[in-house]
Amino acid sequence: MTDAELRKADLKWVDLREAKLINANLSGAELEANCLIDADISSANLSDANFAQTDLSGANLSHADLRKTNFSSTNLNHANLSLTDLTHTNLKDACLVGANLRDCNLGGCNLSGINLSSADLSGVNLRSAVLRGANLNCTKLKYADLKYADLLGTDLSGVDLDDAYLDGATMPDGSIYVG
Repeated sequence: MTDAELRKADLKWVDLREAKLINANLSGAELEANCLIDADISSANLSDANFAQTDLSGANLSHADLRKTNFSSTNLNHANLSLTDLTHTNLKDACLVGANLRDCNLGGCNLSGINLSSADLSGVNLRSAVLRGANLNCTKLKYADLKYADLLGTDLSGVDLDDAYLDGATMPDGSIYVG
């Protein structure tokens, strides 16, 4: 199947468990409510795709273009999203427990209600991201850029913020961080 055929294909409700879609062009694809457990989608173009309510647990999405992708209510537990571009991606109510998000770009993302407990967010760009009510319990934030991020009501228990950049961030209690 060519990239153009993949983009046009009706992939809703398809079981793509352990699929190999490396370097695929799925820009704008409709993949809502699929099963992509342990799939390898690394280096793929998935911009503007819809993965709402999809199970991507354990999937490899490293180096993928995920700009403006819809991951609302998606299971990304233990997924590898390192070095991805998630600019303006919707991750509202997604679950990323134990996910690898090292050095990815989440600037401007909607992360309200997201579960990132025990995830690795080292070096991640979260500038101006909305994390209201998010669970960041025991998350690694070494050198993460959280400038101007909205952390109102966020669970930061067990998180070391010493090496994170927080200038202008709205803290869980509503105060503005001034470094």
